[in-house]
Amino acid sequence: MNILILLLSLVVATGLYAGEISQQLKIMIKGTKSSTGVINVGLYNTEADFSDREKIYQGQRIAANGAESLVIFTNLPAGEYAVAVYHDENANGKLDKNFVGIPKEAYGFSNDAHGVFGPPSFKDAKLVVEAGSSLETVINLK
Repeated sequence: MNILILLLSLVVATGLYAGEISQQLKIMIKGTKSSTGVINVGLYNTEADFSDREKIYQGQRIAANGAESLVIFTNLPAGEYAVAVYHDENANGKLDKNFVGIPKEAYGFSNDAHGVFGPPSFKDAKLVVEAGSSLETVINLK
């Protein structure tokens, strides 16, 4: 009987621990036209926050290094995410736009989603990170 209780305890403890395994998201960013400036990556975990670009769940800012860059988000809870990226060539901390509002710097979204007259919806850019997994994706800058 004691052995059965011990085995059951181990199974329960292992199951609880497995639920705490951290997930990661690897993003390969392609299409950077130069190695000047920085690449800004915003990770969003809700549709409402994705609509308000100031509400980034997590972000990374890395030096531009040419055609490709790799960004890895670790210790993520399982769930739905969307990613927005732009190449801030002049490193002024914002996505520069022309007088009509069209971006002058390269940008992209997860799933290479694009919107009509603005950014795509969270639904179109959504990535699903499953428990105990590592998800890899590519974003091609436009």
